Amino acid sequence: MQTPSKIAILSLLLNSEAHRNALMKVLNQAFVNHDVTIGQFDGIVGNITARNNLSFSDEELPKEGRNHNMALHISVNCNTDALSNMLVDSGSSLNVMAKTTYNQLSYKSAPLRRSDMMVKAFDGSRKNVLGEVDLPITIGLHVFQITFQVMDIQASYSCLLDRPWIHEAGAVTSTLHQKLKFVENGKLVTVGGEQAMLVSHLSSFSFIGADVENGTFFQGLSI
Repeated sequence: MQTPSKIAILSLLLNSEAHRNALMKVLNQAFVNHDVTIGQFDGIVGNITARNNLSFSDEELPKEGRNHNMALHISVNCNTDALSNMLVDSGSSLNVMAKTTYNQLSYKSAPLRRSDMMVKAFDGSRKNVLGEVDLPITIGLHVFQITFQVMDIQASYSCLLDRPWIHEAGAVTSTLHQKLKFVENGKLVTVGGEQAMLVSHLSSFSFIGADVENGTFFQGLSI
């Protein structure tokens, strides 16, 4: 029997081109935020074990830490319209837009299509869908063509973004960290939950919110 020998990783890389190439392959498939700190990077280097690893760290927690029960709301754009209070919820099986939100959109090149879908809410109530529409929604810096079911509901969100988009984008969400992440064109995209918004009112810009005070949480939707 022989005692296994150990070699420093740096020495191994200096003496083995194959190992250098293997390390470069792993590094090219790992993603970090552009403003990653030294402390965060130290932890990331020790955690590079899988391709396109999407993870959240304690450094990304909101100021409340773990002591919050906030849902994940983000802000997005639809052409020149800014939509706030878009609820990201992996517990529903369809993307929903409230009729009040749809009526306020300045983007009108996509008419409603007929839909015979019946939707059941979390409380067991059922609602008809007025129609469905495809809209260009900018999330981060990427534009997604998202199909929404338009419904006449009083909701505390402007839109409901659910599993159809989450699966299409390969997104990972964390209500705890108030963030969602996905990889687009080899780059990590991180979208933070909205807590405070600053809106610049321009002539070609409109802002669409939601009736937070009077709305009800018509979520947990299924077909």
